[in-house]
Amino acid sequence: GAGALPRPHGVVLVDHGSKRAQANARILDLKRNYLGALAGLEDGGGGGGGGEGGLWGALQRLAGKGPIVEVAHMELADPSIEEAFGRCVRRGARSVVVAPFFLAPGRHVTQDLPELAREASERHGGAPWAVAEAIGPDPMVAQIMAERVEAALEGGGGASSLGPAVRRRRTPPFGGGGASGAG
Repeated sequence: GAGALPRPHGVVLVDHGSKRAQANARILDLKRNYLGALAGLEDGGGGGGGGEGGLWGALQRLAGKGPIVEVAHMELADPSIEEAFGRCVRRGARSVVVAPFFLAPGRHVTQDLPELAREASERHGGAPWAVAEAIGPDPMVAQIMAERVEAALEGGGGASSLGPAVRRRRTPPFGGGGASGAG
């Protein structure tokens, strides 16, 4: 590697962006889940208020440990990567990691995001930056895929040639829901 980035650091969670507000709002769900995952990692899984504005987040940032997390859309919607990068720097980040909410390392991840991060850095004092790898075929992604396929087979996921009348249950888009089967 090229060496470690300085801390405290910012993290820009970035998706593609959409003309649909509902689709763009999903990145906020990811941010909430990401902050919760960080809280679990830092405190051994006990929780303690994983919200960025909560006591855990404030203490972590004061200790120089916790990241400053912002969200962005690569295109089609605001905030842009440049805007989110700038917010990280203004909030005290000494470096910024752009974390793509993309499955594959295609052109956006390998070319567009690094270029947008470089441009954002130039506009915000030359803060060091990195682009994280795409999510890829991680075993956790495969598990989610298996769950979504099963839900579709049971009539509870996505669109179907059978139409909505045959659907027995509806699986929430991001986890939750507990009960399985039609009963």
